[in-house]
Amino acid sequence: MVVAGLLAACGQKGPLTLPKPAAPAAAAPAAPAATGQDYPARPLKFYIGFAAGGSADLVSRLLAQKLQDRLGQTVVAEPKIGATGIIAQDAVAKAPPDGL
Repeated sequence: MVVAGLLAACGQKGPLTLPKPAAPAAAAPAAPAATGQDYPARPLKFYIGFAAGGSADLVSRLLAQKLQDRLGQTVVAEPKIGATGIIAQDAVAKAPPDGL
């Protein structure tokens, strides 16, 4: 599998993991709990700027699946193919600035 080869080349032996955030300082005063919406409140769009079936497409779709598993929110891997990724970059640049 391509991903296994990439992980082995990078020295990664197990599944990809993200570092855990540091614990807050013990002397910090307790803050009230936030009452806002859970983030993200809508499905995330994950643009893929390269041809289907290539290594960039495969890694992007695997990353989108891992994000979906970790966040518990739908992640849509949307292909925007052409112009060596410039069409996908343009779609990101023109997306609404809502953080999704």
